Parts: sequence; C-alpha cells; structure tokens
Amino acid sequence: MLEKGSSPHPPRQMRFKLLILWILHQQPLHGYGILKKLEALSPASRKPTSGVIYTTLRRMEEHSVLTSEWEEKKGKKDRRIYHVTDKGEKLLKRGLLWLKKRIHVVQEMIKYYDRVFGEDANAESLSWED
Repeated sequence: MLEKGSSPHPPRQMRFKLLILWILHQQPLHGYGILKKLEALSPASRKPTSGVIYTTLRRMEEHSVLTSEWEEKKGKKDRRIYHVTDKGEKLLKRGLLWLKKRIHVVQEMIKYYDRVFGEDANAESLSWED
C-alpha cells in the first residue's frame, strides 16, 4: 500500500536525476561530459538540453546530492567537475533498488512486444500525445 502522497513510480524528473547520479557515480564529470553521456543513452526525441542539465545539476548541488569543484586547465576554459555525495549515493542506491524490483515487469512486457508486434519500425515515431 502506498503512503499518502507517494507514487508507485518516480516522476520523470526523478528518473532524470537518477540517470545523472548513475553517470557521476561511475566517473566524476563536467556538465558537457554528462550531456554527452545522456545523449548516448536517450532516444533522439528525449535528448536533454544543456540548460536543463545545468539547472538540474545546480539544484542537485543545492540539495547536497552533488558537490562540484573547478578544474583549471592551462589554455582551456575552466570546468566544474561534479561528484556524488554520500546522500547522493544513498539516493542512487534507493533508485536502483526500485528499478531492480520492477525489472521483471519490464522484461515480461518486452517479451510480449517481441511475440505480438515483432520489430514494428513505426512504433518509434509514435508518442503518448498522438
């Protein structure tokens, strides 16, 4: 049973933050590096803008989920490198556990898709808003 005000799934913004935590937990990066990793993981229609990423990073830092430090490189522009805090690691662990507990449902849905629809090329171009 869900507590009042809770949700059975994290909202889109929380999933986005979870992706950022996961990326940074593997390797501290600057904003552009995070953007490139997210672009590689996201469908073309869902690629985040740099403005969204930097705003999210700033908010995550304000909530003590991330810290940052300036990296100075001679002859290059200084870059802010982001690191996951202990609090951020706890949130990452909780988010990944949430996914782990639900992966079997996703796997069953994928099996169903493969069995019923196969590789429908037109499915990629559809959205929930259509």
